[in-house]
Amino acid sequence: MTLTPSRPVPEAVSEEQQRLEVELLMGEPVLQDIQLQAAGQALLLSGKGLSTDRWRELGALPLHASDGRLVVAVPSHWAPHQRQELREELQRAGFSADLQLALASNLSAVLHAKPSAPPAPAAKTRDHSPKIWTSAFASTGCCRSSLKIYRRA
Repeated sequence: MTLTPSRPVPEAVSEEQQRLEVELLMGEPVLQDIQLQAAGQALLLSGKGLSTDRWRELGALPLHASDGRLVVAVPSHWAPHQRQELREELQRAGFSADLQLALASNLSAVLHAKPSAPPAPAAKTRDHSPKIWTSAFASTGCCRSSLKIYRRA
């Protein structure tokens, strides 16, 4: 009889399944794409720790910097020696690193997304039109008498 390696479960096809599988195998939480997107590209584009091009080359994303510590999302498929090399590179740049796992596809999407333009500053004109302010209850139908019209001074 010949033994062949096989998976006890079907191949993980969705991101949720992949994340769960990595968490079970590695014993570490895996960041969700929403968490990576929330971090945005501000720290990436600031050049904190490494240059933007170097972060993209590595496929890792800086998430948070505080007191010489840098929290970095790294691909879940990285081997221990790759994590150690990044820690050493960041140490040479003056940072200690906390590494958190993320799916490579999610990291790539954030790393290569076009930077969003900052919101345009609001025009500094004085608005003299009446403003209607309602209490939280006014929209539910109770306390309709709390609806008032205020004029800005």
